[in-house]
Amino acid sequence: MISEIVRSAANVNNGAYSRKANLFHGLFLLVFVALMPWLINLIPLAALAAMLVYTGFRLASPNEFLRVVRVGWGQLFVFVGTILVTLSTDLLIGLAAGIALELVLHRLSGAPIWSLVVPVVRIGEVKGKGVTVAVGGSAVFSTWLALRKRLDQIPPGTDVVVDLSATWLVDHTVMEKLHEVEKEMAAEGGHLQIVGLEGPQSSSSHPLAARRRRLEPIVS
Repeated sequence: MISEIVRSAANVNNGAYSRKANLFHGLFLLVFVALMPWLINLIPLAALAAMLVYTGFRLASPNEFLRVVRVGWGQLFVFVGTILVTLSTDLLIGLAAGIALELVLHRLSGAPIWSLVVPVVRIGEVKGKGVTVAVGGSAVFSTWLALRKRLDQIPPGTDVVVDLSATWLVDHTVMEKLHEVEKEMAAEGGHLQIVGLEGPQSSSSHPLAARRRRLEPIVS
């Protein structure tokens, strides 16, 4: 019933374009489990296994490895490490290992431990239709939810400037999510602009690659 990656991938591969797909997918499962379990038991387990293997292969196909390499070798390290641990143990341990590997990479990049758990987000005054959101510390997967919550507080249709010039580190997850938010705001009549990425080093030439800073940031 949870919204996990295999179900999301299956929905997207079959034409889904919003989060409602996962909601209705879960509701259909609930109806069948509660009212028609006998019908579910008629499905051969081999058929379900084949579907799962096929979906898993599409998630970790050779093209996916190439895409991860383009983003950065660090992402490939986390990607392969998570796969190996998952195959040798189970899904939850694999996810925990992937998170741990990502945190290790962030520490090796020079990000302070506090910045990986304590988000620094400051929303300026709205001037006309525009507002600036200054981000400090580290903009990484572990602080993204707090940043997204603050962005959600901004009224729809507002032009938002996300200033990342004071961050130690901006990882691939945040870069990807910010581009998703940019599309969402554009659909609502607003605009999101990302600034402050000129100084940090990029792990690759990919637009969604992680960025890290050599020197101490201006704001912490």
